[in-house]
Amino acid sequence: MNPSEMDLSARFADEETCAPLDPTPDDQTLQRIAKAVDAVKSDTLFLVHYYQPTWIKKVLQDSGAELVVSDSQALASRGFKSERKTLFCVTVPFMAGSSAILARDDQQVIIADPNAGCSLEASSPPDLVDDMLDHLQSLKIDFLPVCYTNVGAAVKAVVGRYGGIICTSSNAIDAMRWVLDQGKKPIFLPDRHLADNVARELKLEKTAYWQHTRRGGALSEEEIKNSDLVAWTGQCNVHVKTDPKVLLDFAETHKKGHLILHPEVPNEHIFAAVKRLGPKRVGVGSTRFIRDRLDELAQNQPGTAVGIATESNFVRELTDTYRDTLNVMNILRNVCACVHMRTRPESLISALEALQNDQLKGTSYLVELDPDLRSAAKEALERSLSLKSRAFDLDWQ
Repeated sequence: MNPSEMDLSARFADEETCAPLDPTPDDQTLQRIAKAVDAVKSDTLFLVHYYQPTWIKKVLQDSGAELVVSDSQALASRGFKSERKTLFCVTVPFMAGSSAILARDDQQVIIADPNAGCSLEASSPPDLVDDMLDHLQSLKIDFLPVCYTNVGAAVKAVVGRYGGIICTSSNAIDAMRWVLDQGKKPIFLPDRHLADNVARELKLEKTAYWQHTRRGGALSEEEIKNSDLVAWTGQCNVHVKTDPKVLLDFAETHKKGHLILHPEVPNEHIFAAVKRLGPKRVGVGSTRFIRDRLDELAQNQPGTAVGIATESNFVRELTDTYRDTLNVMNILRNVCACVHMRTRPESLISALEALQNDQLKGTSYLVELDPDLRSAAKEALERSLSLKSRAFDLDWQ
């Protein structure tokens, strides 16, 4: 089964999604990885998401490999522009799927760990998404879907067939505007909290929540037609653990501190922080925005206390990076590192050695997509590439 199409729902039903921070593997494992990287690096571009463990990035850097470390938007757009013929994705499978959708015909795409996952992807199987959009079409709703990139390639294809657009947390605001400017109703999936935050930013007042586990979304025709926005009810199992009390305690303790929150954090928590600190001391945006905001604070307000709510491996890396300039701290409850998105050392080794020995065919490491599916998904994804990255203004009432 293609990793971008795996049914991951069972993995998220009852399992705790937080885990201790990733340890660095032993020296023997690191040396084996470095040896394999050295053997394949001449024609390989490594695409690594910010959330992946620091030790992986260090091994790749020390090996002299060409790599891009960034957020999902940048990773999706960088691969097909590269002259390298192999795109090696140290990401979760839906990001590798995006790279495969956009890749040139002379490129191959590899996923380092096909068993990595995402609760948002698991919440949005393609058949249920298609059922929702077909139902809305039968009600003669004039809509366009806006789909957060945290879904498999098959869902991206469904969105493409309905004329919709894929977005990231970097450009979700402009993606929603793209629909509104056409006079159509946006249907946002799969993250209800990102939908809520974008809706509040754009002053959309009535959201109808499509309960994806219930027939007809548990919504009446009247509720759908009277809404400004219909939102799928998935959520990130890490960011939803943000504790509003911790946010307010931070604001009380650090009178001149700043909070930086990922837009998958629930809207009511972000709104409470904005009310307490004011919009100038709260930032909401993608992982790349988080890094850019820290760079700005380090330059202009050194020594500032900065609380960050996102995946904890990434925050630990930021804490180390800015140790001499900022007091960066993790404010996610339980110091939450997503247990599902990790690239396991043993899988990384297997993928690298399969590439080195030309043994990828028939393995789950090679991302292969049906041509028709890829074509439909590409339409939706390419619409996103022209949008601007934009942080939230937080002029919220």
